Amino acid sequence: MPEHLIRYLHAAYAAPADGVTDADLLGRVVGRDDAAFELLVRRHAGQVWRVCRAVARDHHAAEDAFQATFLTLARNPAAVRARGSVAGWLYRVAYHAALKARPRAAADPSFAPTAAGRDPAAAAAGAELARLVHAELARLPDRYREPVVLCHLHGYTQTEAAKQLGLPPGTVATRVRRGLDRLRVTLARRGVAAPAAGLAGLLGPPDAAAAPSGLVAVVVKATAVVPSHILDLSEGALSAMKPTPWKLPAGLAAAAACVAAVMALAGPPDSPKPATPPVAAATGKKRPAPSTYAQRARSRKNLQRIAQAVHDYWIDHNHLPTDITDKAGKPLLSWRVAVLPYLDQDYLYAQFKLDEPWDGGHNKTLLPHMPRVFRTPVPGGERGSETYVQGFTGPGAAFQAGHKLDVADFPDGTSNTILAVEAGPPVPWTRPADKPYHPKQPLPAMDGPYSDRIVFVFVDGSVHDLAWNLPERTYRTLIERADGMVIPGDIGAPPAGPLTEEDRKEVKQLRLWVANRAGYLAQLENDRRTTLAELEQTGGIPDRIGPGPNAGVEEWQAVLKRLERQESLLREELDRLRAELDRRKKAK
Repeated sequence: MPEHLIRYLHAAYAAPADGVTDADLLGRVVGRDDAAFELLVRRHAGQVWRVCRAVARDHHAAEDAFQATFLTLARNPAAVRARGSVAGWLYRVAYHAALKARPRAAADPSFAPTAAGRDPAAAAAGAELARLVHAELARLPDRYREPVVLCHLHGYTQTEAAKQLGLPPGTVATRVRRGLDRLRVTLARRGVAAPAAGLAGLLGPPDAAAAPSGLVAVVVKATAVVPSHILDLSEGALSAMKPTPWKLPAGLAAAAACVAAVMALAGPPDSPKPATPPVAAATGKKRPAPSTYAQRARSRKNLQRIAQAVHDYWIDHNHLPTDITDKAGKPLLSWRVAVLPYLDQDYLYAQFKLDEPWDGGHNKTLLPHMPRVFRTPVPGGERGSETYVQGFTGPGAAFQAGHKLDVADFPDGTSNTILAVEAGPPVPWTRPADKPYHPKQPLPAMDGPYSDRIVFVFVDGSVHDLAWNLPERTYRTLIERADGMVIPGDIGAPPAGPLTEEDRKEVKQLRLWVANRAGYLAQLENDRRTTLAELEQTGGIPDRIGPGPNAGVEEWQAVLKRLERQESLLREELDRLRAELDRRKKAK
């Protein structure tokens, strides 16, 4: 691109407060606009270079991480749109790429990410300090890290950052303050005193870390030919950013994947026999209607989002949220109100009078404004001001009046203790009302919203569907946080019952897609055999699995993993076919 055109575009669009936002440019990058990509590179090059230098601690490794970061952006622009701001996403990629690049080169202990010409000892101390700051900043949740990065690393004002994030300036100000407060706490644990003004004092002036113009030119003019080690860094950084389920056992995840593969490969299942209507764990009442897949997915997502908010509250206050009380300890508002700031509901939280009961003259007017995350996708649950989301409160449960519970109060483990449940009767969402629990009293009633299951979220954030008719002892073991009991082996997913009409339509569509995909795979297999036959006639078949003559250990390990996955799928398909063959033989 001509230099005069670059200067014109940069002057027109580089200032986010007056020109286009990162999101606008990103939309053009998704549409293969090279000029928009170049503008994004030039806008964020300084920040990315600063992170790469601080973390990699080696000039060549920092250059590799810098190129890998923008290569990841060029290859995955849609992933940024799904994750948040460009600056926050690039920060995470740069941090992980620099971490992966650093072991490849011997780190120079005197390598400093700040201005040159300093005393070597001071430079080394500054470099180590910057590394610690970036390590703790990378651990912040996205909601706090992105505003801090924009305002304290990128140099944006809070108004500019608000425009980039698409949030009100007040929300950005609140998140910046909370993010910095968290950083001060975590850095203090590592013996670092963070200045009240922000991170600039720890990371050095932004101008000292301007990206080399030659390196920027290499990135914006990069062709499809990318060095293998840069490509590996890009893929490794992106892989490190993938979210992992909170404490979900690896075996359970693998089992779920296998079950999905088997179901995809399997043919039409036999029609299930109608299941006996489940009995409620406490009331014995029949539930209104079975759940659909869409309802279950929505309920799980809501509960996990609430658990994340509880977790964030826990980090800020060093204890789980509790009901808001007056000076005498009388509950006024539910813990659901206390976690509103962690559900992006800062404005709604600010409207409450925290010294007034939930049904007081002012607070009662806020009942209709129940956040969507507390609404259940059943008839009546999407409207009104009552919620099915409730915790268990009482001796030994995750909520206990007068107690501010911390990690040490869960000796059974956070992955073995229920935090909240989606069950009725529903209650006004601001009312300090939950499921009362006592080890020596009957279990509380849990009516609805579904007839075939109860959806629970555990303290660690994992979500599970449980049957209504599990033994009472099982429920008590899951509710109590310190009973020392081992979770029984009869806990599991609810038994399969008749499909709802909505799910039946979805299954029909999925079976059609599976049949089409199976036909396509069969066509590919025929093409493979035809090509192999032609190769055999023209000089023999080359190595079918080798990644190349110069491949290293990583490439061969990747081939081995791919073959193991193929073997697993083939074995499952073969077992299914053999079972069907045995059934037909016995039928004769």
